[in-house]
Amino acid sequence: MFLQAAFTLSAQSMQQYLDSVMLYNQINPDKALNFGLDAIRKGYDEGPSLMLLKINTRVGQILSEQHIDGQAIRYLNESLVIFSGIPLDEREEKKVSFPPWVLVNIGNIYFRNENYLLAKENYLKALDNFKLFEDQEMKNYGLATVYDNLALISLSSKNFKTSEEYFNKASKIRGTLQKNEDLLYSKLGFLRLYIEMNNHKAVDNIFREICDFYRDKVKLISEKDVSSSFLTRNYGYALIRIGVYHMKLKKYDEALNYFENALNVLSSFKVELPIIETYLTEIHYLKNDLTRAKKSAHVNINKLSKNNFNKLREKNLQILESIYTRQNKKDSLLIVKNSLISFYVNKEKNIINKEFSRLESYLLLAQKQQEMNEEKITYNTYVFILIILCVVFVFLFISVRLNLNLQKAISQKAQIDKKLIQMELKNKNLALINKTKFISQQNTNLNYILESTRNKYYSQDKIEAKIETLLTNFRVNEKFEKQFDEVYPGYFNKLIKYSNKLTQNDLRLCAYIRLNQTTKEIAQMCGVSIRTIESQKYRLRKKLKLSKDQSLTTFLFSLDLM
Repeated sequence: MFLQAAFTLSAQSMQQYLDSVMLYNQINPDKALNFGLDAIRKGYDEGPSLMLLKINTRVGQILSEQHIDGQAIRYLNESLVIFSGIPLDEREEKKVSFPPWVLVNIGNIYFRNENYLLAKENYLKALDNFKLFEDQEMKNYGLATVYDNLALISLSSKNFKTSEEYFNKASKIRGTLQKNEDLLYSKLGFLRLYIEMNNHKAVDNIFREICDFYRDKVKLISEKDVSSSFLTRNYGYALIRIGVYHMKLKKYDEALNYFENALNVLSSFKVELPIIETYLTEIHYLKNDLTRAKKSAHVNINKLSKNNFNKLREKNLQILESIYTRQNKKDSLLIVKNSLISFYVNKEKNIINKEFSRLESYLLLAQKQQEMNEEKITYNTYVFILIILCVVFVFLFISVRLNLNLQKAISQKAQIDKKLIQMELKNKNLALINKTKFISQQNTNLNYILESTRNKYYSQDKIEAKIETLLTNFRVNEKFEKQFDEVYPGYFNKLIKYSNKLTQNDLRLCAYIRLNQTTKEIAQMCGVSIRTIESQKYRLRKKLKLSKDQSLTTFLFSLDLM
């Protein structure tokens, strides 16, 4: 994963790099990222170490905070590998099986991608490992963080009672730590809870409590450190949250005031600024200040030109799309739509899926290895007892036991191989379906543009001809049959053996139906009408000699069993 360097770093130098990463983490994340990547490149030849683990994990966290999830997962996955290679006597916590902070960051990425099941799985695994910590302060800090995250998962499913229980657990633990920034963060959790519950009175009370708490505690911080303190950061989070709350209530002036205040309060935290600026753009649009919204959206997109904050860039493009639609500016609208199409085919999603797959494979293998190690410990204990009892029976027992272990190991390996093959097939199937969805989305967007150009007030033959050509080109996907055959090998051969009258178009139609696409979706992908697809299905049934009682879809699915 990393490039080998011509020289390595001492432990002291690695510590200096880590200190720099921690220093710039919030105020200048790009600079922190550069320090971290430089340290990783130069320290990789030294092999797994605790310092390399910390820096690698911090790099993954910074990438995650910038919503570069595919790269973030890659570094966090590498952190798990590094951890497994660190000798037990060099670890800070000897009892843990996995580094819990890495699992928390992985869970956060799953949560942001709305995979709540795997997010919860990682949080619970982190919780188990935090409970094994000997450092009580770090243990409490980790437990409170996990309880907050579990509360958010419950909140996503409107399970308010469970969410409140988790928030209370986190708040109770933070009460023992007596850190003002952490106490304020717990209050922020309850603010999110009351907003989701639509308890307006509770929202007003807790936000007032947050403001009073901040004004009281910020006096204890020196003036030069106020803007970069975590207490200020958490207060800024509260301003963003209450701004979104008022925006949903259509109280746009109040929301605008809170967002502008948050922008000022969080001026030292560069990671948060793009989020606030996007909210401000949305507020201007909702207030029908289209000129200001358009200017703001363009500024935001220019700032987000790198491969980060993909969702924010998409949001700003969508706002521009709405503005140009309302203003009937077709040329500008076409440019924005092309940008959106390019955005949708961005490879980041594919990278995320690939890295998630690698991560799940690694965790599965690590879990199996851990189980085998535990069995080995148990086995050695039994052997020791049996040696004491009778030497003769020891040799017999060892022979039987080794044979059983060998068979079990072979069986476990076969199960793992089977799961990996199934995972690979699932990924290929997902990629194939994503490809068909992409074709459908392209045709939908281009058809929309084509219909708009046919308006009697805006008729341009050349543009219409060009777009029709694009649609024709998109209708043909030469790689589709090859990818389909990789996922369902021999499927086309079975069809041809069943009926040698099938054309290439018939085979492609069978593939779309096998992928569980509706008639409407197939029509969109092929760029034809629904009636045309229905006619093709009718002719296909005749070629396959299906009776009126036989379902075409059921027949095509049943070919897998032949």
